[in-house]
Amino acid sequence: MPRLELENQNLFDIAVKESFLLQKGFPINSGRYLVINGEQYLDFSTASYLGLDCDREFMEFAISTIESCGLGRCSSPLYVAPDYYEVIKKNISKITQLPDVVLLSSTSLANMAAIRYGLSFDYAYVDKFCHRSIAEAIKMRRSSVHYYNHTDIEALRIAFKNKKSNSIPAIITDGVYSVSGITAPVSDLYNISQEYRGYLIIDDAHGFGIDGKYGEGTLRYLPRPPTNNVIYIGSLTKSLSGYGGFIACLQDIGKRIRKVSPQYGFSCSIPLIYSAINSYACQLIGSSKWINLVNRLKNNWLTLNNGIAKLGRSLMATYSPIAVLKLSDLYEMKRICIALRNEKVSFNVVGFPAVPIGDYRIRFCLSASHTIEDITKLLSVFKNSLA
Repeated sequence: MPRLELENQNLFDIAVKESFLLQKGFPINSGRYLVINGEQYLDFSTASYLGLDCDREFMEFAISTIESCGLGRCSSPLYVAPDYYEVIKKNISKITQLPDVVLLSSTSLANMAAIRYGLSFDYAYVDKFCHRSIAEAIKMRRSSVHYYNHTDIEALRIAFKNKKSNSIPAIITDGVYSVSGITAPVSDLYNISQEYRGYLIIDDAHGFGIDGKYGEGTLRYLPRPPTNNVIYIGSLTKSLSGYGGFIACLQDIGKRIRKVSPQYGFSCSIPLIYSAINSYACQLIGSSKWINLVNRLKNNWLTLNNGIAKLGRSLMATYSPIAVLKLSDLYEMKRICIALRNEKVSFNVVGFPAVPIGDYRIRFCLSASHTIEDITKLLSVFKNSLA
C-alpha cells in the first residue's frame, strides 16, 4: 500500500475508533444519553427522531401493557400475530393510502421480501447509494440490474431508453439516504416508472412518521393515493421508537409475500410488547402531540444548520434528522472526532464502502428530545475544532 494511502487509512481508523457507536453503549432513561465505559455521553449516534423512547406517556403505556399481557411469546406470523397487528396495519394503510400492509421484524427483511418475492419484474434500476439490504435483495433475485449514479435522473433516463421494449422495469430507491440525509428525487422517479409502466419501490426508513402532512414521508411527493405501481417500505424504529418494518402495497402483492416469502413465514412475529408500542406510536401520528414533536425536531435541525452555516460549513441535506457533515481532510476529521470524544458526545463515522473512497463524513442523529443546550454543545465542539 502506498505511504499516503496507508497514512490516510490510519487516520480514518483513528476516527472510527472515536465513534463510540462502535463500542458498547447503554441508554439511560432520559433518552438523550448513553453510558459508555461507565461514563455518560450525549447521544447523537442512535435514532429516535420523535424522542418517544423517553416520552413519559409512551413509557407508561409500555409498562401497563407488560403488566396486563406479559412480554408475549414468539411464533411465526403465519400462526400467531398479536391483535395489535391489525391496529398497526390499519393506521399505516391510512397514512400511506395503500390498501395492504405486511409487517416484518426489520426493514431489511421487508426490502428482501418485497423485492425478491413480492413483484414480477425483469430489470432493476437502483441508485448506487442504495441501502445495503436493497443490494442484497437484488442479488437474491438474480435479475438484471443497472446501478445509476446517485440521484442522477438524466443518467437514469438514458438507461431506460436502452431497455428492451417488452421488459418490466422496477426503480428501487431509498426515500432518505442514511449516509447523507438527502431526499431522493421521488417525483421524477415516479414519473419515469409511470412512463415505462414499471414499479417504483421506496425504502423510506428515515422518512416515514416524521415527514409530510400525514407522516407519509416521501410519499408526499406522489399522487394521493399512490398508483398501483408504488410499493412503500418503512421502519417502525427510526421515528416511532418501536421495532420492525413494513411493506405497504396492493393486496395481491401482500398476499404473495405472506404466502411465499421466508422473510415473513420463517421469522418471528414482532414481539407483543413492541407490537403494542408500534400501535400506540402509529395512532399518535397526525395528533397535536405528534405535530409538536415534529416541530421540535425541525427546530433542532434549524439551530444546528444555522450554527454550522455561521462556521462557513453546511450540512448535506436541506432538512433531515440525519445531520451529516462532509469532510475531505482526514486530519480535520480526526481532530473533530477526538474533540467530540473529549466533550463526551457520541456520533457516527461514515466512510468507504458506504461512500466513495476519499469521501468522509460525520453523522449525527437528531431527536425531538434533544434540547437547544444539546445542540449548542455540539456547535461549540465544531467551533473549536473546524479549521
